[in-house]
Amino acid sequence: MFLLDILSLGPMIGLLCIISCINSACHNNDSDSESSTVTLRPKMAYSSKSMPKGEDERRCPICLSDYEEGDFVEFLDCLHFFHSDCVDQWLPLSHTCPVCRFPC
Repeated sequence: MFLLDILSLGPMIGLLCIISCINSACHNNDSDSESSTVTLRPKMAYSSKSMPKGEDERRCPICLSDYEEGDFVEFLDCLHFFHSDCVDQWLPLSHTCPVCRFPC
């Protein structure tokens, strides 16, 4: 039933939730070798038609630039998304989501 509830949010968001859950489950079993582990984050080309609607979702919170169609964005476990290059530089320094401070 939980899977059907997630998928009812929309195919893209539902898929991202599932990927995030699987990614979290895999990394919770890791030992202290976190620094040598590559975290896989969902990545996709930005499309205004498939992303959540709202003023905040049209601009990358890290670089403050508007997303352009086709820009690569990455989703964190909290489902906030950012330019791939921006979040790849942010996470090694902060280890938290720039928006909600969820641990990554």
